[in-house]
Amino acid sequence: MLTDWPGGGFVGIHGTNEPDLIPGRISHGCIRMRNDAILRLARLMPLGTPVTIR
Repeated sequence: MLTDWPGGGFVGIHGTNEPDLIPGRISHGCIRMRNDAILRLARLMPLGTPVTIR
């Protein structure tokens, strides 16, 4: 949940097959990761797991 965003909201963490986009331009609600990294993360944490991003 975005606590400093007006009205709150959710952030999507997803892979990309275009690694040149990382870190890329600022997005409103998405965090791009390399496909291999997001696959490792998905094995560690089920969909919907709350995370803190700093």
